[in-house]
Amino acid sequence: MTLQEIVSQLRAERDWFDQALAALEGSAPRRGRPPKDSRGSEQHVMSAAARKRISAAMKARWAARKKRVSTTKTAKKPGKKAAGRRPKMSPAARKKLSKLIKARWAEKKKA
Repeated sequence: MTLQEIVSQLRAERDWFDQALAALEGSAPRRGRPPKDSRGSEQHVMSAAARKRISAAMKARWAARKKRVSTTKTAKKPGKKAAGRRPKMSPAARKKLSKLIKARWAEKKKA
């Protein structure tokens, strides 16, 4: 080994030691995600009184909503009817419609 090779090896080791010391001391630039705060991300702690007040308000809202929903359910008309269905056609209307359709087909056949 020449003197130049020994010097370059020592310099490489010195650089490695400098990096290791910097990492241990915390002055080295970090890679990746930054560390979390000890407090978290600005936690907001709610007082017990505020929690109680909010809880009471929510319970009142839900009670009012349940009351409103139960009254609308009973107010609906009794009987089962599918949504979007047409009402049944009377026999007279059915006969009239049948006549019209037959006349249309007869005209189409002639043409």
